[in-house]
Amino acid sequence: MVLFTGCTVVLALVVRQGIMLLDNITLTQELAQKENHFRSLVQGSSDVIMIAAPTGVLRYVSPAAAGVYGRDAEELVGSELASLIHPEDLGRVVHEVRRFLAAAPEDEPTTRIECRFRAGEQRSGGDGWLNVESTVNRHQGGLIFNSRDVTERVRLQAQLQHNASHDALTDLPNRALFTERVTQAVTGRRASDHDTAVLYIDLDGFKQVNDTIGHQAGDELLVQAARRLADSVRSGDIAARLGGDEFAALITGDGTRDRAAREFRIHEIADRLRIKLSEPYRIDGRDVRVAASIGVAFAEPGVSPAGLLRNADLAMYRAKQAGKGRVELYAPQMQDEVAHRAETRRQTPYGAERRRLRAAAPARRGAGHRTGHRGRGTRPLALRPGDSLHPGRIPAGRRPRPVRRRRRPRRRAGPLAAGGGRRAGRGPPPGRLSGAGRGPALRPPPAGPRPVPQGRRVAADPAQPPRARSSWNCPKATPASRWTTWSAG
Repeated sequence: MVLFTGCTVVLALVVRQGIMLLDNITLTQELAQKENHFRSLVQGSSDVIMIAAPTGVLRYVSPAAAGVYGRDAEELVGSELASLIHPEDLGRVVHEVRRFLAAAPEDEPTTRIECRFRAGEQRSGGDGWLNVESTVNRHQGGLIFNSRDVTERVRLQAQLQHNASHDALTDLPNRALFTERVTQAVTGRRASDHDTAVLYIDLDGFKQVNDTIGHQAGDELLVQAARRLADSVRSGDIAARLGGDEFAALITGDGTRDRAAREFRIHEIADRLRIKLSEPYRIDGRDVRVAASIGVAFAEPGVSPAGLLRNADLAMYRAKQAGKGRVELYAPQMQDEVAHRAETRRQTPYGAERRRLRAAAPARRGAGHRTGHRGRGTRPLALRPGDSLHPGRIPAGRRPRPVRRRRRPRRRAGPLAAGGGRRAGRGPPPGRLSGAGRGPALRPPPAGPRPVPQGRRVAADPAQPPRARSSWNCPKATPASRWTTWSAG
């Protein structure tokens, strides 16, 4: 009995060990399978996975580093991560990593860092640095970097930003960027430099170039003019194209306090630009000449960036009005002249002249102008395009042609309307036909005879029925004579 019990215990232990062995084998196979899965994911990923120790030394680098960085994974393992980051980006990366490690894991489980990473010689077309975006996670006191190459995206973003702030034809800064730089110069740390100036430049005669030799030649002229302007300004100054044939330049000051000295310096720079831009341009084998009108305005105390640009624009237009091809300095009276012209135009608009003429028109009208009967009155003049509304300003060789109104044809006296109402044509009311209290009785007109014209007298013929006498065309007819009256003979 004891032997049987012992055998049973031993058999149970053996079975138990066998079951545990089978479970271990199964678990080992599952772990190996999962490890193979994770290894395949890591090694087959297009992103580079790196594990860095708390000291910044790389402990593991995935094989994708050869395709992304152009460097073997074995070469990167054991190297310092800081030695692979661009020196200009290193401070920002270290600051972000320290901030991330100091934060609570539940508050910020991951962070994202973008920097330039040193590329190897195996990277085709590499320029030495790659733009890398990394997702950072915590790992046993160290960090896991899941990095990817974003060089093309960064390059495209930079190109879009450049296109948004630069002129497409000349590649100079456009109006938006130039206005931003002027604002920085006026309101920034150089706001105390009152010798900072803005130059507005306009090419005189550019329209004739477009009209004579074509717009393509005009574009080539603008490109050459922009190149000359960019080469003529100093490295700290800014040249821009505002649109069309208008350019501008921001000349920063050098701290000169003497007003005469700064005006002389800026005028000398502007005159040098004028001479340079007025030199002949070689386009399609021919020499093309244009002039340059330049307006100068200084960043005086209290002048806003928009006001500075407006002042330079006014000075440039004054240079064009004074004969073109010259340099003009802004003066306060220029703004007063512009305000005076605008006020004059506002007070005497085109509609005011028409209202003045309408108010004076009734004095020239006749007494019978559309007064209810056929008076001729005053006929309006037919003006053509280009005629002035001012009296007496009729073009030479032309006389105003009156507008002719169509005259109504004379109507014969028709039959009387039935029912005691007014007849269909023009005629007296029914009550006027009875003749009660008004002398001889009135008789209806015959169908055949025509009314006697106004102003003619005929002798009454007893053998003939009386004829109608129409007073419709008589301007001095009484209200009773407006209707056709029949004499008793």
